Amino acid sequence: MTFNSHTGQRLVVGTLAAVGFVAGLLGTGFQLHQLFAEPAGLPNFWVLLPDLGRFLAWPAFAGLGLLIVWLSPKQSGALFGVLFLCVYAWWGVVGGNLDRESLWFLPLIMLLDFLFHTSALRFAQLFPRPLQRADVLALGTKSLTRPLASFLAALLKPRVFWPVAIVFEALALTIPRSGVYTGHVLIVSLLAATFFYAGYKRGSEAERQRIFWLMEAAVVFLAVELIFYALNAIHALQIFTNNRPLWGSWLHVGMVWATLLCIALAIFYRGAFDSRLVLRRTTVASAAGAVAVVIFITMETAVSETLEGVFGFQSRVGTISGGVAVALLLRPITERIDRKLGGKGKVVEAKGA
Repeated sequence: MTFNSHTGQRLVVGTLAAVGFVAGLLGTGFQLHQLFAEPAGLPNFWVLLPDLGRFLAWPAFAGLGLLIVWLSPKQSGALFGVLFLCVYAWWGVVGGNLDRESLWFLPLIMLLDFLFHTSALRFAQLFPRPLQRADVLALGTKSLTRPLASFLAALLKPRVFWPVAIVFEALALTIPRSGVYTGHVLIVSLLAATFFYAGYKRGSEAERQRIFWLMEAAVVFLAVELIFYALNAIHALQIFTNNRPLWGSWLHVGMVWATLLCIALAIFYRGAFDSRLVLRRTTVASAAGAVAVVIFITMETAVSETLEGVFGFQSRVGTISGGVAVALLLRPITERIDRKLGGKGKVVEAKGA
């Protein structure tokens, strides 16, 4: 076997994945030891399960990275995907186990933050095939978008990408405002989505199929964020305050494992399964679910206050009313969203599925 740049990349990334896997196992073991060593005893099983899912995700992400390196996809983009997976594992271990007052905590978090965002962007530029300048320039069809397309095309070159990324990350991480960091994450997400869209627009059918699975992960992430914000609204209104942390934990764990599954499918799956159908159904169900949560919050709050204040009914009547309203409205909402997305108004099984 001749040693070339791709072999060197595999060795480096494989080593990082192995370290991440071992660190993930150690971090998971430490957290489980902490849980089982609690003097008050173990919490309720349904409260404990999301924590177990979160802890086990650390070695699972790095383990998927090891699997990718072992099966050796001949793409540098997949190796950046491995780095992305490993950084998540390290992030969980550092954030969950290292003392926040430690001298090393902040520098490590900043380094992992930088690696997380840059590996995601390089993954978007190089997977499922390296983007060409013409792929990105094709997005600039109007005079207003051409300069932006030219800038994005320049970012495909490593000698341009890395200096820009270092300056951008340094500015975002050193300005002590939470809104700046949120905007920074949003910009990184939009850039990655733009690069994936450029690859999809000019890609083959097989390449589009793989990009669709990554879009599926993005839809799941967005849906969980929307529903989580709604649950935070419930918490702010002091409604079901005991349930909010549990629901939030379940949503976070579900999002993490769904993302892991979608990345694995994007890299390894070669079947004829129609990922576009999955994407449509997930989008419809996610949007309808977010709307349903908002309707439930509104109905529960308004009806409870009205019935309790005017008629003296118990607050559970509002909860029942909110559930009935969601049950009655969910189907029409789902069909309307499906029509807006170009469907026929009914979510039905595809022929031959």
